[in-house]
Amino acid sequence: EAEEKIFFPWIATKATIPSKEMGKCHDSLIKMMGEIKIACENIVAKKGLQCSVEIASIKEKTPSFVSEMEVHFLEEEESLCHVLRENFTEKEHDAILHQILRQGGLEIARMFLPSIMSAVKEWGTSEFYKMFVTDLPGPIRSLALNYYIPDYENVVCPSRDSPLLDKKPMLSKAKCCLIPCCWPCVI
Repeated sequence: EAEEKIFFPWIATKATIPSKEMGKCHDSLIKMMGEIKIACENIVAKKGLQCSVEIASIKEKTPSFVSEMEVHFLEEEESLCHVLRENFTEKEHDAILHQILRQGGLEIARMFLPSIMSAVKEWGTSEFYKMFVTDLPGPIRSLALNYYIPDYENVVCPSRDSPLLDKKPMLSKAKCCLIPCCWPCVI
């Protein structure tokens, strides 16, 4: 949503956004995500009982969704990075990313920052990843490194992948520091 409502309109102020050629458009990907979400919500509503139809649906839809997302990300990486480099400064780009994070608040940061950081770490150079992390505001960086990333790696990813696993994943959430007014724990 931030891409559609903030990032793409911002790019359009100085450049033309390349049209999609290889992958599915955002609307189609959002529809696929919505179908998977409905199956997940049904599993939650049923408290995990008698969910074989929903699990089968997730197992069927997830591989094609992941494949399409990879094509989508690659396409954006190849086309948008070029447009960004030609039309915006690094400072302008950083400012819009910070605006997106500020507008979404900590809830959005907790939901999306770990996957963004994971993608940056996987696709970028180690120097770029270090710069990306360093450029995050101190409190957000602390939350990301000490709480969001560990929870993403140890709870979110195994939970996400669980329908495709042969055995139940072991989940371990980041522990609270037990300080009475700890702001990461309160959030």
